[in-house]
Amino acid sequence: MAPEASRLTVMKEISDTLYPKPVVIFNPTWGFDEESSFGEMSGFVGSFEVVYSFMGLEVRGILSNRKGVMFKCVKDGVLSGEKWYVFVEEDGELKVVSRFKTGPSIVEVENVLYNLMAVHEFTNS
Repeated sequence: MAPEASRLTVMKEISDTLYPKPVVIFNPTWGFDEESSFGEMSGFVGSFEVVYSFMGLEVRGILSNRKGVMFKCVKDGVLSGEKWYVFVEEDGELKVVSRFKTGPSIVEVENVLYNLMAVHEFTNS
């Protein structure tokens, strides 16, 4: 539960010992954008599939702020190409504004939100 990136070596040792049984990680305390900087552990971390993720987002612009969430959920425990969704709050509801086939980087998500804000600010000015 909530393992830190500094524990990756121990997690890999445990995983290797348990192989071929699956290993489930709950609430890792690293961001998905950090995973590319794990060096030799990047392959190990990259071997995991995200089955559920719900992450709040907020981007501040010049004239407004945007709140939303990034969401992925595997149905019935079967991995079958579920997408990552970016929702933005509009008029009190969450609306899908983008879909990604793989986990997007934080920069990709920010770009979606900033572009949406720019369009919104341009059309309302």
